[in-house]
Amino acid sequence: MPLQNRVTPWGEIVALPERGLLLGNRGCLHDGHRRVVKGWARAPWVTCLLQFGDRHREIMAPGQYTELFFLDEATALAAGHRPCATCRRADYDRFKTLWLAANADLAVATDRTMAATDRLLHVERVDAGGRKRTWSARLGDLPEGAMVARAGTQGPLLVQGGALHPWTPAGYGPPQKASPDMPVQVLTPPSVVKVLARGYRPVVHPSVGTPVAMPVPPTSARTVPVSEPAADRLTPETAKAPPLAACKPEPPSAAPPADMPVNSALERLYRLEKTPSGKALCTCFAAILIATGMDKGATYPLKKFPKNFSGHEQAGRIEKVPGGDRLTRAGRDYFADRYQFGNPQHVDRREVDAMLRLIRTGQAAGWLAVA
Repeated sequence: MPLQNRVTPWGEIVALPERGLLLGNRGCLHDGHRRVVKGWARAPWVTCLLQFGDRHREIMAPGQYTELFFLDEATALAAGHRPCATCRRADYDRFKTLWLAANADLAVATDRTMAATDRLLHVERVDAGGRKRTWSARLGDLPEGAMVARAGTQGPLLVQGGALHPWTPAGYGPPQKASPDMPVQVLTPPSVVKVLARGYRPVVHPSVGTPVAMPVPPTSARTVPVSEPAADRLTPETAKAPPLAACKPEPPSAAPPADMPVNSALERLYRLEKTPSGKALCTCFAAILIATGMDKGATYPLKKFPKNFSGHEQAGRIEKVPGGDRLTRAGRDYFADRYQFGNPQHVDRREVDAMLRLIRTGQAAGWLAVA
């Protein structure tokens, strides 16, 4: 089964067989079993060459940074990454120069270092709950290389050559014509869009000229979304990990605060009209904890989903707090092992991912929007 190390334009880290044109780094995101357990571990998110000199790495080695892969640079920029300062020095220098020139209003409040830019980029790419930030624009106002989605949809589209090119893991599909006045949801951070408008040309997959066939939407067995990413501080282990596959470490940058709150109200969620029972209830509950951010310490009124979870309250795994319910330390430990045999709440990760997708989309019979 493919490792969970491919990044989509939405910034999600998924399990897919395709690799793409560029390597990426957000720090050490995986555990000792090569499972991704967090969304990032450092503020700089960079993209590197797949090959640099004669250096080689073991993928997801213990304690080392997690090797991520992108279809192309347009995908990486949309996800919130920028060029590496070592293996892509010329691209890095150009990106930095254009970013400072195109974002003078932001740069004036910084020391003009890339560490300061990385901190500003982090605010643009994820919200306080660790979810992807997007913004609205008119299609005709966007430069080539930006990544968008049609209003109310999730499918990423590359703006290129006067058309929209549907993103797929294997390449871009046939181009689609669209009116310049069409409103779109922009995935590429706003300060990076200004860099593109200034003339930065990202590496784009060759399929933009020779489109690939549009695939059937991936199933839950093939794509594994990352749990809502926690804003983790750098640990001694991740700080020691070389930040680039074939490069020397860049100057450190402050990591996001570890106690960022999760505001689950920012995301519309759905629930089953009839609460399941047995194994299905365990699967559903595991997905609810991810969707609401509770497995990362967030507070959420659980009664919007299952009406009865008194067993977990009595066992000291869930506690009442202002604003709803929260997992205790014992609860986080208990549910952290839910994919392991021997845990009473043992569930199949693929089934949880499929349930999570339905909680976020409601695209099936018997699902209702959470009030």
